[in-house]
Amino acid sequence: MEVTSSIRHDLEFSTVDWQKKIESNDVLVGVLGLGYVGLPLAREFATCGLEVLGFDIDPHKVATLNKGRSIIKNVPHAQVKTMVQSGRFSAT
Repeated sequence: MEVTSSIRHDLEFSTVDWQKKIESNDVLVGVLGLGYVGLPLAREFATCGLEVLGFDIDPHKVATLNKGRSIIKNVPHAQVKTMVQSGRFSAT
């Protein structure tokens, strides 16, 4: 019973801590896969002011994105360029 109580307390503290970090943009978000789902998701986090590190297994895709160029139609080059230049997005 004491263990459960301790775990609950830790979870409650963690939730408050995460809320503060998100509100102050002190969070690094990782996105796995930078295709038709991952890149728009990364864009949304970066647009909210959060730092995003995107992971992909395709080195050409990673290099293209890090140059500020999009790899899909529904995320324009200008948006990727802004994300990269702001320092809020990088791919690896």
